[in-house]
Amino acid sequence: MSIFIKTILLFLLFVNPCYGEVERRDWVRTGNDIYYNRGNVGIGTTAPTDKLDISGGVKIGSSYAGIGTTAPANGMIIEGSVGIGATSSSGYKLLVSGNTLSNKFVVGPGTAASPTIINVNSWGDGLFFPSNTAVAIATNYLERMRLDSSGNVGIGTTAPWEELTVSGDAAISDTSPHLAFRDSTDNTAYMWHLDSADASFPYLTLWRGTDSGSGFTVISPYTPLLQFDSSDNIKMKTSTSHFILPYNTDPETPVLSFGDGDTGFYESADDSLGLALGGARKWLFAGNYLRGGTDGTAALVNTTPSSTTPTILPAETDTNTGMGRAASDVLSLIAGGTNALNCTTTGVGIGMTDPGEPLQVLTDSGGEAIAIEENSGDEQWELGVDSAGSLNFQDSGTSTAVFYDGGNYCFATGTGADTTPDTDFVVQASDASTTPALEVDQLSTGDAAMMFSISGDCFALGIDNSASDIFTLAYSNTAGSAALGTNNLLTMDSSGNMDVVGTLTASTMAADSTVSSTTTTTVGTFLRHTQNNHNIPDDLIPLTPAAYNLTPATSYVHLNCLDADGANITVMEDAPPVDGQIVYIANDSAVACNFADQANVLDIAGAFAMGQNDTLTLLYMDDIWIELARSNN
Repeated sequence: MSIFIKTILLFLLFVNPCYGEVERRDWVRTGNDIYYNRGNVGIGTTAPTDKLDISGGVKIGSSYAGIGTTAPANGMIIEGSVGIGATSSSGYKLLVSGNTLSNKFVVGPGTAASPTIINVNSWGDGLFFPSNTAVAIATNYLERMRLDSSGNVGIGTTAPWEELTVSGDAAISDTSPHLAFRDSTDNTAYMWHLDSADASFPYLTLWRGTDSGSGFTVISPYTPLLQFDSSDNIKMKTSTSHFILPYNTDPETPVLSFGDGDTGFYESADDSLGLALGGARKWLFAGNYLRGGTDGTAALVNTTPSSTTPTILPAETDTNTGMGRAASDVLSLIAGGTNALNCTTTGVGIGMTDPGEPLQVLTDSGGEAIAIEENSGDEQWELGVDSAGSLNFQDSGTSTAVFYDGGNYCFATGTGADTTPDTDFVVQASDASTTPALEVDQLSTGDAAMMFSISGDCFALGIDNSASDIFTLAYSNTAGSAALGTNNLLTMDSSGNMDVVGTLTASTMAADSTVSSTTTTTVGTFLRHTQNNHNIPDDLIPLTPAAYNLTPATSYVHLNCLDADGANITVMEDAPPVDGQIVYIANDSAVACNFADQANVLDIAGAFAMGQNDTLTLLYMDDIWIELARSNN
């Protein structure tokens, strides 16, 4: 500044701008200094209005003097420092000092497109004042940062609502970057720190400490609260640390969510944790229960299981029905607090916890263990073991089959099975049914037969399917080997015709019989034949006997003629007889029934007018009936 003043004073002292000559009378010299105090000094103007009034540019500095450097039009360039309101620039290029408005450095407000204080090389970068209470920074003609009247700083936003508000991305880069937060009221501080060179904590960590204003200090035991490792794992480093999330009962927006935000965990009620999937509650953790999302669904119970205490519930409202644990390796099914079924490594037990078989059932006090019921509920069968050790089949409480502990078997109808059977196998009936109590039914091409064996003897009895379904008794001298059709002792066809090998002793015989010629018959009592009644109708022709065709169907034919003129009988062969068959014909009517020879059918000893109570005995031999005897009573 001194060079500038000296130059001007010398010019004023020696040069008269009006006359081109030196005038010394207006300047006063004091030592090496001169001064002028008679008015204003004008440079480039003849009418200066200030102490120094310059019209045009001004340059100050030895490096600028006389080298052709030109100041801007009506401007100034200064090589050194400038102090305004200060006795020294203190080494600054520009120092403005003072506490009043008149001592301030004042610029216009400007805009982001035209900042007030700019970079000389880039007019779109600089400071401007968007309002009377805000300062902003622009780059490339766009606002980038703002400081408002509340002291809030906004980056990427013109309306910051916190002391630092960033709209967009933010990054901290350093060899060991950190971001610290300090509560100035008690110096509590937290710091995020990233240091890949730290062998103990090489990842992003959150520390808790103190900061009195001189720097962050970690609190002992020098363990981070939270850590993010290189595998994106999040680790809590202290046993007392925990996350606290906000309370929210809406499953559509769980507070700990995944993916698109409608799947995650939330507190559905106080101390109840819900799991939402797709915006709907699917599971609920409440008290000792983990259950489905709605009431009445399945649940897991956090309690000690037992044979009567389930921990897996089909319905959480039914707390005493489900699955429990009677003992080690024993899975229990429980209904209404009662142990019903147990599965072990050896089998399944119903009514017991220690089955020794693949399936073992403990009966109730009545001996029933298994009940099978018809769909409508009208019929029911029970199976069980009674107190005597016998296996019972019951029809609605009545025993119909019993396998006794001693090896006997009884099948019964009516009032129930005999409790003391006389034989090993009993079929017992105690009702009015005429249906046989026992049936052997062959549904295919085999025989319907039974076998009876003792040591050295075996009999088979039944229907021989291969021999026109005749009823047969066969014998074998080897136990368990008798077969129908081999060594038959007796056969009987559907007409009652019977063949017997050996001696037939007929002490009683209720059925119609034809004895083969190879049989010796000993009669101990009367031999009774089945009666076949024939009622001969009146032909209503006077004085003419009725004509009647007689087909013997049994060995005893009973005639009763209703025509007053009697009847002429013709013996028929509609059902072909078998050689050896004998038929007994008796007349019970008061009129005569007349028989005579019939060619190739009937051969008798002359015509026979059978009167009342007369009989005629015929034998079928070689395809013809022949007379054995007659009685004229």
